[in-house]
Amino acid sequence: MSSTVVVLWCLTNDMLTTEYTWDCFYSQHQDQREWYLSRADTMSTLKNLLSQYLPEAKALSILHSGCGTSDLCVDLDMHLVENARVTNTDFSQPVVDLMTDRHPRLHFVKEDARAMTFVDGSFHLIVDKGTLDAASSNSELSEKNVTQILEEYHRVLRRPQGIALIFSLYGNDEWAPALAKARDMWDVQMLDLECPEDHPEHVMRTEEVGGRRSRMHLMVLSPREKMLEAARDEREVREAMKMEKKRKVEKKGGNLSSSSDDGDDSPRQCLKCKDSDALFQCDPCGCLSYCKKCAMKVASGGKCKQCGQFYGGVRRSRK
Repeated sequence: MSSTVVVLWCLTNDMLTTEYTWDCFYSQHQDQREWYLSRADTMSTLKNLLSQYLPEAKALSILHSGCGTSDLCVDLDMHLVENARVTNTDFSQPVVDLMTDRHPRLHFVKEDARAMTFVDGSFHLIVDKGTLDAASSNSELSEKNVTQILEEYHRVLRRPQGIALIFSLYGNDEWAPALAKARDMWDVQMLDLECPEDHPEHVMRTEEVGGRRSRMHLMVLSPREKMLEAARDEREVREAMKMEKKRKVEKKGGNLSSSSDDGDDSPRQCLKCKDSDALFQCDPCGCLSYCKKCAMKVASGGKCKQCGQFYGGVRRSRK
């Protein structure tokens, strides 16, 4: 079955939002694959927009959301702005492993865009080329998926100077209902883009994945200061309850059945304030170091207080 047929089959079977679909896809199709636009066309568009929205940009922290097997990760790291810190994410573990082997100098992590582990305000720029489209595939969960992703993008972007650039098959008419619900979070500009007819073979054309021939769109989302109550991270509440339960058990001298006994001696207390539990780890070294409040203060990176390596950001620990 050709890669194009596989993609279209997924589109017609409402499976683009499942890890299983993409795990299978990338296990079979490990070659470089660019969606909608070539790397050169994508970078040209990104540079033009950054000159408008972030004209003084240097040393940006960039989230490449849903990276797949695209080599755009190399361009974002080396050619977009000086000293960029790029985090490439995908919720398919096979593709994260594949890209880590292919580009060992770059940073890839498994993340679901609907519920990311990064601390609030971690990134200046988010680049999404098809990820939101996949989440909005014809499914009973499409509205929920889109809402969650837009809320997460808003949460992890720096305000007010952050920006999210979303390449999409769909224009203002298709996105209007979802964006209307997010109007308290975003200022939105919708741009129309033309796709060159002479795509390289490894570029998936817009018409091959359900769009119109040689036409696509770009959403420019600038976060508003006001944060929706509905966009608050419910995981914080669950994590706090879990940690409180753990403290109570340890105070009584017992052990939780889910407690780790693998010899991990990471500090339980935040290394900065020394008052709260450490819930966030330095990225990419993985040292558990900060509570949420302190993690937000050091989200731009620095030198890890445990291992001494330099890190580019922090993210919620999965331990």
